Amino acid sequence: RSHSADAGSITREAVDIWLDDVENKDPSKDDELEVKPLSLFAYPPEENFGGQMFPLEWAAKVVEGKGGLRFWRVLLDAAKYSATHPLNLTQTPAHFVTVSFYKIFGHPTGVGALIIKNDIARELKKCYWGGGSITVAGAGRNDDDDFKVFKDRTCERFEDGTVSFLGIAALKYGFEALDRVGGMRAIENHTKTLTFHLYKIMKKMRHSNGEPLLILYGDQRSEFIRTGKSLDRGPIINFNVLKPDGSMVSHIDVMITAANAGIHLRAGTHCNPGAASVSLGITPGLLAKVAQSPETQGCGMGPAFINCLSTDVDFGHDSSSHGIFCSDPKDDNEAKCENRGTSNSPNMCTDFPNNGDQERPKDHRARIPLGSVRISLGYLSTYEDILTLEKFLRLEYVDKD
Repeated sequence: RSHSADAGSITREAVDIWLDDVENKDPSKDDELEVKPLSLFAYPPEENFGGQMFPLEWAAKVVEGKGGLRFWRVLLDAAKYSATHPLNLTQTPAHFVTVSFYKIFGHPTGVGALIIKNDIARELKKCYWGGGSITVAGAGRNDDDDFKVFKDRTCERFEDGTVSFLGIAALKYGFEALDRVGGMRAIENHTKTLTFHLYKIMKKMRHSNGEPLLILYGDQRSEFIRTGKSLDRGPIINFNVLKPDGSMVSHIDVMITAANAGIHLRAGTHCNPGAASVSLGITPGLLAKVAQSPETQGCGMGPAFINCLSTDVDFGHDSSSHGIFCSDPKDDNEAKCENRGTSNSPNMCTDFPNNGDQERPKDHRARIPLGSVRISLGYLSTYEDILTLEKFLRLEYVDKD
């Protein structure tokens, strides 16, 4: 975008349609394709908000380069995926792959890698440069003195400045630790089993009046969360805590309370504002209002909720989306709530649909969360950790009646 490139995002369903359309385009019958610049398709095999998995076959299809896809390159953002799943780049080729060693090992922080196919590396043009990436450079005293010569090796050409050599030296011991627990396939099976077990526990948690304790985000149609057998979802559970009346506990408060109990949970939008906005029902207009709010400025976590009209909320395609609609249109904060998503009405779209003949009451207010709580399971996670979390949630948030 900083170079006026046209960038955007599309849904999972649209990707399959787009790939088929571009792949079947005959370059010989389209003069524009002969001069078309290169484009980049980037996606994660596993997204880090709800753990939804995306096909590795997408990358392989782009690399194959049939039809119009020969003008495309693919970047596989495997930072989350590679932490708990094996990734074979011979079986699943990609032009570019990013990984985070911090996510894989838990240490050291700030060390990752960009893996580039050798035959693609020369297509990359550097927009800036720093020490270590050049063999010689002019001092800029005049036009003849304004030049630089990049090093030939790809890794040297793109590593500006001093690399984190102490962190890199520690990676050897991280790989040895993974080998001691059986490697990535064993980690995948371990985290898959733990996640399914924890999901079943959290799904069943109820207050004394039968209302759910938690709202769980992510694709509820996932085969994994129904049977535990499929690998269409990674070891992530994303949720918010509900009170007995259906109103929501601040995700920030849950994180702080858990930290005081010795449990590390993450709260916010988890470096994934796209998936968070869709799941929480936050429209671009609402997000713009949050950005302009004084509460958002400066340090701290920012506001936990935004108050708006029910007609401003977009529940999209995620049936787990949840909003609190207040019965008193004059009350912008907490009030006696009605038409909330409960065990009897799990889909808010049923009560206030986005489309169709029925319209949402225009005078109802909604109190929308600006974040959620995320549990990420890794190779060091245990069943004891799950039991500790379950006990914490029951003691802190299940009503005592």
